[in-house]
Amino acid sequence: MLVRLEYNQILSNWGEITAAIRASGPPLADLSDEGMDRVLRAFSGDLMQCWVICEVGEDLETIVYAIGTTMIWEDVIVFERNLLIFSLYAYRLVPQDLWRDSFETLRKYARSVNCKNIVAFTVVDKIVDIVKDLGGSVNTRLVKMEV
Repeated sequence: MLVRLEYNQILSNWGEITAAIRASGPPLADLSDEGMDRVLRAFSGDLMQCWVICEVGEDLETIVYAIGTTMIWEDVIVFERNLLIFSLYAYRLVPQDLWRDSFETLRKYARSVNCKNIVAFTVVDKIVDIVKDLGGSVNTRLVKMEV
């Protein structure tokens, strides 16, 4: 299941969340200490959301598979809202049915905040395969040149 964390839960787990974001954040993001302070403020103002892919094991312990963060990315020219997966970090192999359920929950959330698409940057082949398997499109590359 995909569970959205409340701000107090984010604060309680901030060290672990910071490490996950730094390991998987987008290529254009400032993930320095100062940048992560801005990310934390974005969570407090609900500009970003933090999600956990998890399930309850047989011993009733919660098994955390992955941590993800999202934000609404608004195109001010064409007035389109998209839900951007800002980061996604997996601690262990996520079963395919859990990916499917998690993306369906994320899709429902995106619709509820009037987003047209769920979008992300990735260099991870497994994520590309998962998106394709879920019927998504993988056809854009990010080009970056330092100035």
